[in-house]
Amino acid sequence: MKCKSCLLLLLMAIITLPVKADAPTQNEIELYKLIMAYRAEHGLPAIPMSVSLTAVAQTHARDVFMYYFEIPEGCNLHSWSAHGRWQKCDYYPDHRNAAGMWSKPKELTIYPGYGYEISNAFTPPTSGVCTPEGSLESWKNSPGHNAVIINQDIWTDYHWNAIGIGMYMGSACVWFGQEVDPAGNYDIPLAVAAAIAVSTPQQTVRTLDQTPIQLPTQTPSVRPEPEPVTEPTPEPAYTPEPSRRRTATRTEETETKTRLIDRYFDYSGRHALYILNVGYTYSCANGYHLVNAALCDFRTTIVGFSILNAEIAVSPFTKRFAYKPQVRFYIPATKFLSVVPYGGVEIDMSYVGTYFSEKYQYDFATQFYVNAIGGAALNLSILPNVPLEVKFEYRHPIKCVDSNPPAPKGFYISAQLYFALLYRRK
Repeated sequence: MKCKSCLLLLLMAIITLPVKADAPTQNEIELYKLIMAYRAEHGLPAIPMSVSLTAVAQTHARDVFMYYFEIPEGCNLHSWSAHGRWQKCDYYPDHRNAAGMWSKPKELTIYPGYGYEISNAFTPPTSGVCTPEGSLESWKNSPGHNAVIINQDIWTDYHWNAIGIGMYMGSACVWFGQEVDPAGNYDIPLAVAAAIAVSTPQQTVRTLDQTPIQLPTQTPSVRPEPEPVTEPTPEPAYTPEPSRRRTATRTEETETKTRLIDRYFDYSGRHALYILNVGYTYSCANGYHLVNAALCDFRTTIVGFSILNAEIAVSPFTKRFAYKPQVRFYIPATKFLSVVPYGGVEIDMSYVGTYFSEKYQYDFATQFYVNAIGGAALNLSILPNVPLEVKFEYRHPIKCVDSNPPAPKGFYISAQLYFALLYRRK
């Protein structure tokens, strides 16, 4: 019963984890520097680049790119789809649902206050890639957006203590907040207060309406601290009586090692060709829910590779298909041989689609990057020919053709069920 309660608490904790920001891309850092230089031109101080608001901005930039054509008629880019760990928000020019946008930092992160957004996107977002210079130029030419950046008009009395930047393909989002981010800020060196030249070819973009954003009438309440969870006191470990202890002979030690090695091969297989494996993966980095499958996954004692390996994101983005061949190196010499550490390389070729008409036709953007992977596989097999693995894995992009990989670095938890075609133990 205690195990079920602990498992339930663990699942609830994973589901409610705050969205984490990817490391800012070069374009996001450049846009941040351009905005700070523009503020310096008007005698305004720099704003710290917030970890929490950057997570919100990156999440919304991807949401706008993926579900641009699901934004209801008459709504603007402040809208949020229903395909994620947040409340759907249809943002109309009359600001009737403004709180749905303001509260997104508190929904997705530990940021204690409201957030205010300016957005920019191509029409559709798959028709181009937003640049830092083009985005800022678009906002400077829009009185409503320009006022938010340099605290003019209705924003004069607002003092920004946090800013978040998110850019993804053909969409860009910037979030402003008055509260200091308890999650911290990125340390990004800025040039001296001299202006940074901004010159770029004109972009055809869909920008927000010029209607001033309606401000909240009351100070938002700070998110209450969660109640502490009282962990049960663990029972003391059993220590045998001294009279029961025996010194193992060399023969007994050898037999024990042999049994452990046999146990490892029983679970993992010294040589195995798995005709099929299917599994589910949860990304702790950004809350993705992934379904994956592989044909012909070959494994030896220390090496494994799968050529026909595919992965589909089922939540929040259901329009990403990835072909992901892998090479893995296992380390069987561990104390508990049912837990096998491993590391390797994964190539990710993703096809990200979005609607470009009401007839549910797709426009695909191709992305390519290489991941370094490392983790541990816990083998829970009952039958040796049908092993079940639970993997705790860390993925880190080491080469990206696109500056915004759809599956960012971080920890991933997965459960894989294998079906063996060839299986041989020593």
